[in-house]
Amino acid sequence: MLVRHRKPFWGLIFAAITVGMLLAPLPWSDRTAIHDEVVIARPASQVFDYVSTPRHWPEWHPASLGVAGATDHPLGQGERVTETFMVAQRGGAVVWTVIESQRPRTWSIEGVADGRRVGTITYRLTPAMTPSLTPSAERTRIEREFRYRSPTLLFALINRLMLRERVQAESTVAVRRLKALLEAPAAAIALREAPIRPKLEPSLNASSEARMPFQLQSTAFAPGGEIPAEHTCEGADISPPLAWTGLPPGTASLALIVDDPDAPDPAAPKMTWVHWLLYNLPAHAEALPGDIGKAGLPAGTRDGLNDWHRAGYGGPCPPIGRHRYFFKLYALNAALPDLGMPDKAALERAMRGHILATAELIGTYQKLQR
Repeated sequence: MLVRHRKPFWGLIFAAITVGMLLAPLPWSDRTAIHDEVVIARPASQVFDYVSTPRHWPEWHPASLGVAGATDHPLGQGERVTETFMVAQRGGAVVWTVIESQRPRTWSIEGVADGRRVGTITYRLTPAMTPSLTPSAERTRIEREFRYRSPTLLFALINRLMLRERVQAESTVAVRRLKALLEAPAAAIALREAPIRPKLEPSLNASSEARMPFQLQSTAFAPGGEIPAEHTCEGADISPPLAWTGLPPGTASLALIVDDPDAPDPAAPKMTWVHWLLYNLPAHAEALPGDIGKAGLPAGTRDGLNDWHRAGYGGPCPPIGRHRYFFKLYALNAALPDLGMPDKAALERAMRGHILATAELIGTYQKLQR
């Protein structure tokens, strides 16, 4: 009987040793550096302020699903922000702390997730050289470097086989998007108009209601989560329920833009597809029910045109890969004039100078495998 069970016994021992080796901390340092650089036709101070303001991250980095905390100003040394992310189809949350800030030259953050360091991201900015080999004040070379280490042998193997390549591809897409966003004509106006917002300490006399952040939520999906099929072209294609809190004082109306910056392919995005536009939502409104086409819009609310050239909600219908869908709610200090049925660009022009605050909710969707 002892002989009969000897092979299975040693097989279990070998399997246990193998698993232990794969999951044990690496006895050596296995570090990875992901490096990208690009030249952006903007002054270094504008580029620095943009990349160091966390609320912009989901606009240009495909791995960023949302941010919470100090998000509306360039972060200084010691400030923290929490980011929801999805890298190589794996999601989570990381707390970033600024470990170096030398405007407009260097900005570096260190991340911690589940009590473990996940790496550092460093941005270095220098004036780009002109054809006559002199530094240009209006063109900036920005280098982005993400450094991380493999905590276990299993992670090191996965990193060598697939993870590093995917992280590098997403980083390359990110800097290209950053360049495209900052060099767009509309960005030039926004960057000139946007002041640097200092870090504000909360007043001891301020009420908790006054400090409540402007937030947008849905009972259909969590921030960064998957949008249920019933709200997509693969289901009933009905709008998800939305609710918001923390409207800033002086809000006179609201506007909603829902779009997808990953069209047509997240690996090589070429455009932002608009799914839903609303404006002049009344300031007293606190929510939009699901299936708004059936429930009806709040009194006074006007529709805009989505990229199907029709009014109303059009749900996610990505042709390839997992896309991100940005639900952006704007608190405005005025009701907008009758714009008819504007497209996104017309609505954004009308809102310029009236935006008090923005709340954002990001969902994702990938078509079911047939």
